[in-house]
Amino acid sequence: MIKIKGIYRRHKNIITLVLFLFISGLLIIFAHTGVVMAFNNSVSSFFSVFQTSFMSVVKWSSDMVNSVGKVDELRKELSLTRNELMEYQRISRDIVHLRKENRELKNELKLAKGITYSYIPAEVVSWNSEHLFSSLMINKGSLDGIKKDMSVIAFQGGLQGLVGKVISVNINSAVVLTLVDPSSYVSGRFQDSDYVGLIEGRGINSDYLMMNGVKKHAAQEIQYGDIIETSGLGGLYPKGIAVGRYRKMQAKEYETTLKLEVQPVIDFTKLEYVYVLQGNE
Repeated sequence: MIKIKGIYRRHKNIITLVLFLFISGLLIIFAHTGVVMAFNNSVSSFFSVFQTSFMSVVKWSSDMVNSVGKVDELRKELSLTRNELMEYQRISRDIVHLRKENRELKNELKLAKGITYSYIPAEVVSWNSEHLFSSLMINKGSLDGIKKDMSVIAFQGGLQGLVGKVISVNINSAVVLTLVDPSSYVSGRFQDSDYVGLIEGRGINSDYLMMNGVKKHAAQEIQYGDIIETSGLGGLYPKGIAVGRYRKMQAKEYETTLKLEVQPVIDFTKLEYVYVLQGNE
């Protein structure tokens, strides 16, 4: 090892020259054989692949960011569209309701022209919460001319029907006792046969009224669906206001009178507007 180092020191210039000539020769050979070019191409290809991969990652990241932004934008547009659709549906329902209400009011106005009594139109604002449909409150009171015991009617299905009577009056409201209440009584008669009886309410759990005191031989003449109206007897209710339709008979052999089930003309579950009668013109 010491000898080699000594030889290198003594012949350093010659050895360096020989190495230089050897490397130069290799470079000349490689230049003619295309090795250098191949090396350069290899290096270029390596960096080209790296560059392509890097650009792909950058593009994917950019597309991902843009996609997230578009999703957020679509979500906002969807929420806005949903709100607009809900508003459109609400407006559509309101329009349908208003058209129906307008049609009903026109029909009631046409029917109201046929009332032979002066009347005060009113709107139902609430029902008795404890005994539903047994009594109701209207938005007219003493300032409008409402008085206790006035008769109250309504229109349904093209018929003028009895609702009940006013039992208490405030300045801007009044309470009406309906035919449904068990304490409600009205003298009624068959429109076609003139048989009379006393009609009473049966409470909110019953879908019919009861007509008592009808003569027994009336069973041979009355028919299902016959209209029963106010008789005018007693002076409480005017004569000729429809109360209901005869639907069923409850008769026993030993009884001298009939008990009849009467289906009210007025469906109290759909009652919105009423007319308070002031008296015969």
